[in-house]
Amino acid sequence: NDQVWGVGADDRVIYFRAGVTLADLTGKRWRALHAPQQNQRPHSISETTAGIAEWEEQSHSAPTAPTSLPVGEVTGKHFETQLKNPKAWSPVRSVGSVVGTEAHPETDDSIWQADDFGNSSIFYTEDEELCWAELETSWGWVEAGACMLDPSQLPNWFIEANTLHQAELEQPWRLQILDNLKKRVPAVEMYAHYPTAVDTTSWMQSSEARVCLNPANSGSVFIECILQLEWVHTNGVVTILNLEGAATMHQFSVTDITCVQCCSELGCPRLAVHTPHLPPYCIKFQFSSDSQLEEWQTHLIFVCGQVHSIAGKPPEQSLWAVTTLGDIFVSDTVALESSQLQDNSYVQEIDLAGKEVPVSIPIHSGCVPGTELLLTGCVADDVDRVGINLDLHITYKLRHKAYTELENTALHFNPRFTDDIIVRNSMIEGKWGEEERDGNLPIKSGQEFSLKIISGTEEYIIDINGTRYCTYKHRLPPHSVITALIWGKIRPFKFVVKNPQPIINPRDLFWRQLGGHLRRVESCVSGVTWGIGYDHTGWVYNYGWGGSFIGSLDSHNINSMTDSQDYRLYENQRWNPVSGYTSTGLPTDRHMWSDATGKQKRTRDQVKLPSMHWQWVSDWLVDFHVPGGVDREGWQYAMDFPSTYHAIKHFTDYVRRRRWYRRCAIATTGPWQELGHTKLLEVSLETVSDTVDGVVSVWGLAMGGQAMVRLGVTPSSPMGTVWEHVGSDQALSSISSGPYNQVWVIGKNGCAYWRVGITKDKLEGDSWASVEPPAGVQLKQVSVGKVGVWVLDKLGKLYIRKEVTPVFPEGTHWQCITADPPILSSAPNTTGFKQVSAGNREVWAVTDGGVALKRHGICLENPAGTGWNVGISGNWQHICVKAL
Repeated sequence: NDQVWGVGADDRVIYFRAGVTLADLTGKRWRALHAPQQNQRPHSISETTAGIAEWEEQSHSAPTAPTSLPVGEVTGKHFETQLKNPKAWSPVRSVGSVVGTEAHPETDDSIWQADDFGNSSIFYTEDEELCWAELETSWGWVEAGACMLDPSQLPNWFIEANTLHQAELEQPWRLQILDNLKKRVPAVEMYAHYPTAVDTTSWMQSSEARVCLNPANSGSVFIECILQLEWVHTNGVVTILNLEGAATMHQFSVTDITCVQCCSELGCPRLAVHTPHLPPYCIKFQFSSDSQLEEWQTHLIFVCGQVHSIAGKPPEQSLWAVTTLGDIFVSDTVALESSQLQDNSYVQEIDLAGKEVPVSIPIHSGCVPGTELLLTGCVADDVDRVGINLDLHITYKLRHKAYTELENTALHFNPRFTDDIIVRNSMIEGKWGEEERDGNLPIKSGQEFSLKIISGTEEYIIDINGTRYCTYKHRLPPHSVITALIWGKIRPFKFVVKNPQPIINPRDLFWRQLGGHLRRVESCVSGVTWGIGYDHTGWVYNYGWGGSFIGSLDSHNINSMTDSQDYRLYENQRWNPVSGYTSTGLPTDRHMWSDATGKQKRTRDQVKLPSMHWQWVSDWLVDFHVPGGVDREGWQYAMDFPSTYHAIKHFTDYVRRRRWYRRCAIATTGPWQELGHTKLLEVSLETVSDTVDGVVSVWGLAMGGQAMVRLGVTPSSPMGTVWEHVGSDQALSSISSGPYNQVWVIGKNGCAYWRVGITKDKLEGDSWASVEPPAGVQLKQVSVGKVGVWVLDKLGKLYIRKEVTPVFPEGTHWQCITADPPILSSAPNTTGFKQVSAGNREVWAVTDGGVALKRHGICLENPAGTGWNVGISGNWQHICVKAL
């Protein structure tokens, strides 16, 4: 039970490591053991202590070996030396006791002398000078067996022997102390259930690794380093040192970490640590093995959980996300909202003392009606102009293959001291409007001031030094305000934001990992959460936590999980008149073994498993289920490689390809329960009623594209009972339900459909109604919420359905939302959007570069919003906000 033993190199004394606990695995100090030996049978403890008066306690480190020892060789025939008395070296094992093997010079000479003295290595890889005295015992080996010790009541042989004398044991002062302790123990036990006032736990983890401090730069490389994690009391520090340990390359607090995420590539175990408010914003570490990676991942997740006080299952209103590696993350927005709530408003205070102007302050929830902005500061003596601008996202317009930036300002508040006036104005797409001017400037140069801006339904109300000064009519939607820019000769003190809505910055969210391996996760307000694996198996969240590499110490309701994935590559051939189709192509051709695009070379020998948890379950096989069809040998034909492929060879077909695949499987654990044998493409959940244990509407798509409704789903029975099929004329590829009576699907032909006639008593509805997609566009994904109907096309563009009302639920037209330059530059190789999720009040999206985005400025007047707030680049592939 957490006991460590050792034998001293110099004195051959058995030592006991004191202070070993789960919180401090290295212990505190070494203590010499003073147990009586059976072969000596001493009559008193004082006899036992004869000859060991020189033993000393070794603190914080093991007993050191002598510096001038002969170095032995590990090779040679001395390994085959036969002992004259094998019992002298045979291990003696005893359950429930500590056993040592005594080595004595008179027992057997061969113990100390091998065939070649000085080169003998019978027991140790390096020879040591074995010191012993005529009447002393020299220990050579120790084993604890199944020794169970109570650290609070250790036997006498764990106490310093030279301080124990029989005469002292019976002294009155000692008996009095023991009696006082007996009386004190019951009083102390009365407070045993109270939490510890001060946690003094501290430990350190250190190992070698490779680090990349600028992973956003494609030219960055991994360099060798020493990675250290030090935990003291209630906080920790991560330090990156050079390989010699002499210089600090980077250092940051555990409180700066918002996400610890595996980002391994084939054959390269890597870990990404996101610190979005401290450059570099993402740090990647590469380790020598998967085991070392998971060890560090466990340590970092543990300390982050301690800092953020994370325990138990995530709340029902949580944000769910899945990475391209299948890792599952959840973010608790409820905790963030509760920390901001003050008097029915969400408050954010920013300390600006010492900040240089101009300074830009983000306002992530906009200036919705009811928002208050309070600025306090001091104006310089030689001031000319100061100001505060409430800015919106920049409008980008594509002209001649280049983007033009057009600025937008909802409120330009500009005190001009030389003219003794205050100017208000707005800028719309780079053009200023008509100014509003008022005199009698209440702000004086060289004096402190307070400025309050209150956003109303029709206008801004502006107070200066507690007195109403003016109002300003809205010219741009106040919901769209994203930053407050303070400029001029001013020394700001504090900026306070009071908002009736939660102030959520996507970069502030802490992402907690749960065990399991999934491709997508869908949730709802009641907390019922479903997932779909890469093998299209349905999984239901069982309200547990932990699993996977986290282990069983911080886990609950953990079940075994399996998932499988296919590796695919293409074999390409070109036809020539002499030998027909061969693997010899033209110099401009793609690689003869490549990925689907042909740009990346792929061979079957290069493919490696993602990690040690994966195993191959098949060999390389020809794939006969390829879009466009194949012939009897799996080939597809085309006129040239970039062309469209078909199954039948034509006279003008000069190239062909066929797809190979190999399947691998992973075995892991997580808080998930397998749904059944029905394979699923997509699933969508929505709460029907807000009552306790109310019914949840669950729609899904089978592998063949058939729509289904799951019956009997409630928070107490999240798996439901049975599937009920819903017929359709077209095979479907995507499905989503916002309010339970709004169900939209995407057909494999790229068109959208919505379900007519859904009621609480008839969740399956009556029929499908078609909605034409945008001209020349094929849709592939739909997400429906109270904020609207959002769809994604096959080219990575987003669209929102406009004028959707209860009277006209299908809407009237589509509005396109393209990826602006800030989105395209948020991560390498970003060209558009990959997935979108619409909830009750928010819309989030994921780019094909793996960045999570939150739509800003959504309101009734502008349901499409005005811009995106960028989150971390976490290699995301799916996100769900329906529970918010």
